[in-house]
Amino acid sequence: MQYEFQSWEKSAIDKVIRERRDIRSFRSEPIQESLIWKILQAGHHAPSVGYSQPWNFLIIQDKAKHREVYEHFVLENQKASQLFPDSKGETYRSLKLQGLLDAPVHVVVTCDSYKNGQYVLGRTSVKEVDEYSVCLAVQNIWLTARAEGIGVGWMSIYDPNVLPKILGMPDEIKIIAYLCLGEPVWFPEIPMLETSGWKKREDLADLVFWENWNQIKKNDLSDINHQTQAKKDLDLPNHHQTFEIDLVKKRLDEFTKPKSSLGLLEDFVIKLASIQKKPRPYLHNKTVLILAADHGIAESKISAYSQDSTYKMVYQYLAGSGAVNSFARGIGAKFFIADLGVKHHFQDGTALLGRKVRLGTRSFLKEPALSHKEVKEAIQIGKNLWNEIPETDVLSLGEVGIGNTTCSVVIASLLFDIEYSDLLKNNWIGRGTGVSGDLFENKKNLIQISISKYKKEKGYYQKNILELLENVGGLEIIGMVGVILGSEGKKTALILDGLISTLAGVIAYFINPEIEKFIFVGHLSYERLHSEILRRMDWKSILNLELRLGEATGSTLAIGILEQACRFNSEMKTWDEVNWFDR
Repeated sequence: MQYEFQSWEKSAIDKVIRERRDIRSFRSEPIQESLIWKILQAGHHAPSVGYSQPWNFLIIQDKAKHREVYEHFVLENQKASQLFPDSKGETYRSLKLQGLLDAPVHVVVTCDSYKNGQYVLGRTSVKEVDEYSVCLAVQNIWLTARAEGIGVGWMSIYDPNVLPKILGMPDEIKIIAYLCLGEPVWFPEIPMLETSGWKKREDLADLVFWENWNQIKKNDLSDINHQTQAKKDLDLPNHHQTFEIDLVKKRLDEFTKPKSSLGLLEDFVIKLASIQKKPRPYLHNKTVLILAADHGIAESKISAYSQDSTYKMVYQYLAGSGAVNSFARGIGAKFFIADLGVKHHFQDGTALLGRKVRLGTRSFLKEPALSHKEVKEAIQIGKNLWNEIPETDVLSLGEVGIGNTTCSVVIASLLFDIEYSDLLKNNWIGRGTGVSGDLFENKKNLIQISISKYKKEKGYYQKNILELLENVGGLEIIGMVGVILGSEGKKTALILDGLISTLAGVIAYFINPEIEKFIFVGHLSYERLHSEILRRMDWKSILNLELRLGEATGSTLAIGILEQACRFNSEMKTWDEVNWFDR
């Protein structure tokens, strides 16, 4: 066609439309005034009925005014949250629906229906076309901001009779959009309301009627759907046609450095090369996976946080607001979370993997936490998670579940025949979420009772792993066991997080010792029992940062170290390659 755009121009338009997001988390750095003008210029170039241009743009950068608007939002949001019943209300309250205090620039887009007089070309019949025109300006602002790397969030929860007075606006001016602008913490790949299960994007074919209302024509939209395709990873040069681990070791010794002077990094290269069967391993595709579940023992007041914290944290992960979300974005990793037993009914469509076995375990203080069937089911669900995530070179594995450090101490004691007195003497009962005082004493007392209740002869549980899991749980730990067992033959490096995921690795090892070949331990937990477990297994951690958060934070940070190991192995030269023969 004569006026058709070039292919790259059409691709750019398609990209900015599809990657536009409603942003809720901003960095505080100011936006250059020249960029603000550029974004507003795009809004000003929007079409308007009768060329009326009924818009104005009120720029607010004053932090005190931001705070005043935010306080009004909080009041209105509390009212709104009461309108959604049951689990829908819980989902609503978990969402971050504004970025008023984060965003450095607020833009209020308004409509003045009186500026062009009583009669406007095209407005004589439909009186609202002024407002429709302003909406087109909002879209232009949003798309241009996205193209410039600026996030936009539309704050629509306000009283239209109150907010204009806060802003000192004339009565005849109507607010169409209150926008927050700033550099985003990240641009979500999928809209937040979709990942949280609030709503999914509807099928276009169901929304298009042909000739008559409700007359739908089903059609193959693949030609126009332009889904982003995963780019192919370029393998690094492979100088050896056949893989031999001895050649990897030999080359490491021949690099321009003293032998073994890069310490554990060299061991990491050897292990990664063995996993991938490549002399020059790489970690192009990275994945973070968290498994979530609740524990019946949490009802006995062993944590500084209530049990509903588990599902609330899951919502934060889905919204991209957790520490591990930030770490995953920093290394370009895909993030997934699986629900095997959270004591909460999530909305249908929530972006959760796996399948719930039950709403939390039973309290092992009173009875076995799970049945034999439930344990087997949780292991299989964990194995099946490999079918729900993309192929990956490395998997950071973690967990979330109030009460799981208590569960882990009991598991470790029974599995390794550690007496309760030794747990006390060596300070191996950690404080988990930070418990202290009577709460910590209660936790220790419940651990002692539980160990006594399930204790068997020495070495029993190493031969009867499933019975141990039936007695103590928990579902996220057992699910991780399944993930780890399912890694055999995947050519994927598995990085375990702290104490809890390490115990899942230990349990998997007792079931199948071969999986040790794929396992790395991401970090040494602040929980002292973790160090003892690693000593007994002769496993080493990659990092020691005194972390005790769990949630795959340490294992995700450790990916960066493994990446550096791969990089030096691929890029460093040998003595011969640099022609240094007289060393």
